Amino acid sequence: MSRRRRMLSGLDADIRDHIECETRDNRERGMPPVEAHYAALRKFGNIARVKEEAREVWSPVWIEQLIHDIRYLFRTLRRNPGFTLVAIMTLAVGSGLNTAVFSVVNTVLLQPLAYPNPDRLVWLADYDPNIKRDVIASPDVYDWRAHAQSYAAMAAYGYQQAAIEISGEADQVSGVVIAGDFWAIAGVRPAVGRLFEP
Repeated sequence: MSRRRRMLSGLDADIRDHIECETRDNRERGMPPVEAHYAALRKFGNIARVKEEAREVWSPVWIEQLIHDIRYLFRTLRRNPGFTLVAIMTLAVGSGLNTAVFSVVNTVLLQPLAYPNPDRLVWLADYDPNIKRDVIASPDVYDWRAHAQSYAAMAAYGYQQAAIEISGEADQVSGVVIAGDFWAIAGVRPAVGRLFEP
């Protein structure tokens, strides 16, 4: 900022020198002093416009406008603490929600699946229009596994309700029944023990 002030004060001095020089030339031509000064000002043009054009050359205008806008923002926020609190809370909540939504979208849609060779996974099913879902019968799965030649592995799964007993009390739970090479396709290894082999 001090460099900028020096440049602006130097510009003011240059403008004054130019107008004084033009005024002196007008007086030497025989004009009265006051008329010579006004003629020099008319010939030079709008001083404020010249300064503005010089500022545009020295630094991009948007930087100066941004600085003015930020100063105005802080002055406004300092005068209205209630509005300031609401604005900050709104920005914080909006930023947090935006980050959370992007994290979910990035993980679910943009990043590849967390399986080995996710680009080689294929979903096979028959669509049943009566229940509006993809289904497949167990005999078809076993038949495909027995005769498939272009697949390295094949697995099936289905959802099932079950009851489990813990400490003498039964509880209803939702589970997934799997068959085939499900764990090998998912790339999962047991931390302890071994997996059941089909």
